[in-house]
Amino acid sequence: MVGMWDDFEKLGIEQVRKNLGTNVWDHNKKDVAREWLTFKAQEQAEESERRNEASRSEQMEIARSAKDAAWAAADAARDAAKSARTANKTAMIALIIAAASASGTVIGLFFR
Repeated sequence: MVGMWDDFEKLGIEQVRKNLGTNVWDHNKKDVAREWLTFKAQEQAEESERRNEASRSEQMEIARSAKDAAWAAADAARDAAKSARTANKTAMIALIIAAASASGTVIGLFFR
């Protein structure tokens, strides 16, 4: 049986399937070929599941990174908004002082 499996490995899955559809092999070898194909199908399914799991893990990591980046961006936006409010208050105070100074200058011009 092991020798036959080695032969099947050399032929590959497609050729083994083709040979099963013909009368190339006797009944015993066909049975072993079907067992080998079942084994190969299971092996491929397990490999596919491993790849899917790795892909899901990678997608979760990407999602976590994106979430962390979104929180960092939200924090930066909050800080920027706070800085903007402070700058607006400072500008308003400067404008009031400038207006008061200009008013004092205009009034001083009239009373000389």
